[in-house]
Amino acid sequence: MNRKEVFEELKVWIDSETEDFINLVGRIIVSLPGGEKLNGLFEPLAIGWKEVELLGKLLAVLDNASDVAEAVETIFGEGGE
Repeated sequence: MNRKEVFEELKVWIDSETEDFINLVGRIIVSLPGGEKLNGLFEPLAIGWKEVELLGKLLAVLDNASDVAEAVETIFGEGGE
């Protein structure tokens, strides 16, 4: 799926998504250079391109609950903290 297809898919789904999801997407986008048009609509996060890259890589490899559990243990340790 190319970038335009991803944008179009999100556009189709965004109105039926939860407020939390919409806010997450908006806050990520407004935090990056080029997202300034969303200033005032969403609160920026303290993230940049590297954090978004890492998040994208993480989300791309999570397929099921065991992947999430492995990520929790690997990233945050046994206590998940």
